[in-house]
Amino acid sequence: MGSHARKQHYEWYHDNDMKPVPGTPTSYDILAQHCGSSAATLKSCAKIGRLQPTCKMYENIDLYVKNSADGKSITVQNIYKVSRKGEAEPTEPFRILLWHGTSAAAVSGIIQTGFQKGSGGLYGGGIYFADRIAKSYGYARTASNGNSFFILAEISPGKVYKAHHYHSDYKSAPPGFDSVKGMGSNIPTWKQNKNYKGAILPCGVSTANPRHTSYDMPFNEYILYDANRIIVRFIVECKFNNFRRFLY
Repeated sequence: MGSHARKQHYEWYHDNDMKPVPGTPTSYDILAQHCGSSAATLKSCAKIGRLQPTCKMYENIDLYVKNSADGKSITVQNIYKVSRKGEAEPTEPFRILLWHGTSAAAVSGIIQTGFQKGSGGLYGGGIYFADRIAKSYGYARTASNGNSFFILAEISPGKVYKAHHYHSDYKSAPPGFDSVKGMGSNIPTWKQNKNYKGAILPCGVSTANPRHTSYDMPFNEYILYDANRIIVRFIVECKFNNFRRFLY
């Protein structure tokens, strides 16, 4: 193993529990069981390991979950760090970690092939993310163990078009822009942001958006039309207690 490979190996294992106790399920086994895949398939597509609850990034993501759950009771069960094979590291200076709620089966598909554009939505056929997990929960589906899985992805939004109202006819961002941000009436407290390898983790508590009061959405929504602007960073397994599912 060369020096560069050794450095990457150390950085990966440094904050992860990648060495399970013999006889216990691996991260691949656990995800495969609930996501309708096989451990071998997941392992062939990505490096996956559970974060230790005592590591700083676990604590930061747990804070992000709790502060963006819109006052609902939520418990983080597991956090898996993911590195998909062939997924290039970002080069743009502005990057942000955002939630994507979906089914457990779709989580497996995203690990294998990456994100795919949807055929429609409030802002057209794109890939949707949110900075409040309460927003993304409306799109998640309960897995076989009763929990929900969320992808925490790092996006490079580029030049952002800020939309105050719906535009369901979009097939791409407006000319001159790289992505769309559907503006919400409740936003993260930005001064409470944290950092992950140069990317913003908007884990602050929700606060009223002071700029406008008549947005169509209660929370921000980010729409990407180019999957190359998205990197899968974490899968977060959560249990919502007495939480009624609905779409904002």
